[in-house]
Amino acid sequence: MDTHQQKNKSPVLHLLELGRRARHADNGLALQFILVNQTHELTPYLLGALWIEDEGVVMQSGVTEIEKHAPFILWLSQLGKQFSKEKNITRIEPSMLSDEDIKAWETSLPSEVIWIPVSSNAKKAGLLLCREDSWTDQDIALLKEWADMWNHAWKKMYAPSLTGEIYQLVQSFKKWLTLSDGQNDQDFLSSLWKNKRRRYFLIIIGILLIPVPLTILAPAELVASHPAVIRVPIEGVVDEFFVKPNEKVVEGQPLFKLDLTSLKSRLQIAQQETQVASTEYRQSTLQSLNDPKSRTQLAPQEGKASEKKLESEYVKDLLDKAQIKSPREGVTIFDDPSQWIGKPVQAGERVMIVANEKEMEIEAWVAPNNAIQLPPNAKVTLYLNTSPFTPIEGVVKSIGYEAIQRPDATYAYRLRAIVNGNYSNQRIGLKGTAKISGQYVPMVYWIFRKPLAFARQFLGL
Repeated sequence: MDTHQQKNKSPVLHLLELGRRARHADNGLALQFILVNQTHELTPYLLGALWIEDEGVVMQSGVTEIEKHAPFILWLSQLGKQFSKEKNITRIEPSMLSDEDIKAWETSLPSEVIWIPVSSNAKKAGLLLCREDSWTDQDIALLKEWADMWNHAWKKMYAPSLTGEIYQLVQSFKKWLTLSDGQNDQDFLSSLWKNKRRRYFLIIIGILLIPVPLTILAPAELVASHPAVIRVPIEGVVDEFFVKPNEKVVEGQPLFKLDLTSLKSRLQIAQQETQVASTEYRQSTLQSLNDPKSRTQLAPQEGKASEKKLESEYVKDLLDKAQIKSPREGVTIFDDPSQWIGKPVQAGERVMIVANEKEMEIEAWVAPNNAIQLPPNAKVTLYLNTSPFTPIEGVVKSIGYEAIQRPDATYAYRLRAIVNGNYSNQRIGLKGTAKISGQYVPMVYWIFRKPLAFARQFLGL
């Protein structure tokens, strides 16, 4: 019943329905689909193809996707390019084609072909419809009206251009900036607050001009302010630790020692050689009383005895240095001791630090894109990850002149800040985020600083 009513529907109703669909199409592809496939509701045809300049045939009726390099599609594209010169609906006659095109037409297309020029922005375009029955004047009139409706929908979808949209926005903004609504314009100053538009404009300008501190964020942690760096005095192998990480120590307390096996062996040999050299020197001294020739050997033997004695004392000194002691009172800060035991170390290699837990500083790493100009004694606020609601206040002590590479392969400026106040409940090594306050700037600059920097970096403005 519905199919019978569809067939008996007036062509004008079909035309109105197609116009409604065109106006409500979601995008250009949907609009092209309506033109190529649903025009059949207005007047029947066997084949429909949409041709666009520089693109060829882009859509064919009854086909979800066309093969643009297929011979038939390429031939249709040539026909579309040939007929694109026609500005009105045109019935294609054999006399308009070459002999080769006539032969291809007889084998590939129905006998009646019509060309309907349409608009595709600045490019030429057209719809090619083919069927066996001849095209009546009524068909031509309906198709002409439908093409006009479709062109209007297409232009509305893609117009105005971006330039036109920007122009409209600029004009609207200019009108808003006039601060005029046609009332109370004679006395501008007295009507500043009475005029709603002026009032809102002044409020916005006032807010944008409010001075606020220019702040940046940087990863930070609590570090020791005056630590004693414990380094290995001699080359050797770490043998044993006497303290644990974060353990309190006093001055002179042993911290760790190196392997003493080789040093003890050297000391034993040196002592034996010293004893032998001293014995030989004493014997030569006694012999020199009766034998004048033995006196010539006293000086070399005395020098040898002294040399062995100095060597023995040197090894004893190395044994004393092999046990490293704390130079001050504080807390030990180092890694897991098990990672050090048995590890060969070089002279001067850092093992740990001993620091006073009450003497702390804030160490922050400022990224190069956040390196703002800081005034003297700039304020620093550290929000620890463990206690974000208890910030630690401080002032900038120094900031690195050159960005250095961090363990995570990024570059940053090292910033040190002195802690103000007593934060005995916090410990060295806690990490968090530092807020660094710079000079006061208008809020408009605070809002647009990073967008402007991004635009200058990537757009070259």
